[in-house]
Amino acid sequence: MILQCAKHSDFLFVIDFSIKFKSLLTPNCYKALFDSLASVSLLSGMKRVYTEMLDVVSPGVHTYNTMVNVYCKHGYMVESNQFVCKMILSGLAPNLSTFTSLIMGYSRTKDVDAALRVFHKNMVDYGCVPDFKCYEHLILGICFAKKLGLAQRLLDQMQRQGITPSWIVFDEIVKCCCKLNKYGEAAQVVDHMISSGGYTPVLKELQVKHNQYSYNTTNTYLKSIIT
Repeated sequence: MILQCAKHSDFLFVIDFSIKFKSLLTPNCYKALFDSLASVSLLSGMKRVYTEMLDVVSPGVHTYNTMVNVYCKHGYMVESNQFVCKMILSGLAPNLSTFTSLIMGYSRTKDVDAALRVFHKNMVDYGCVPDFKCYEHLILGICFAKKLGLAQRLLDQMQRQGITPSWIVFDEIVKCCCKLNKYGEAAQVVDHMISSGGYTPVLKELQVKHNQYSYNTTNTYLKSIIT
């Protein structure tokens, strides 16, 4: 039933059904329900189901992480942190997924200091090692705040740890350089991306046209970013 939901009304029906027959639902049923509601960001429904499920089963890490992630996507950081606190109070430890969601949320709400605090303190306290997605969300938020030097240091750090940056990371750093009128640094980042084997959709197209990367390729790419 859950997997067959296609319309908003379908999800509302399943929510009402799950509340009425909550005593019959297994943890796996709740997991599937939360995943489905999260896929359409139905926050009100998720909160209703969460409240009702407390009567029959204790939420696990996956449930809490799903709630945190969806609230973070919408920039509701107070609510996100409330669920993190509930997770901890229930005896469960936040993990990399939890902190990556928080970093994403803080980055999207332009609270770079909070994102850095999660990255440098909370993750360390819980022994979490950042992966490429964690770095990506953080660097994107930092670039949006035009903190170029910090973004470049994080790029160097992730590469020293053997993590390959996505083309999205390189793109955002180049855009940040251009917004600050640092076109020379932007060109260096593009060259670094090329030497690292990095590709962007634009660079792939340029490579086909030029058959190789060149000074002209870099300039053409920068023009596409600036415009």
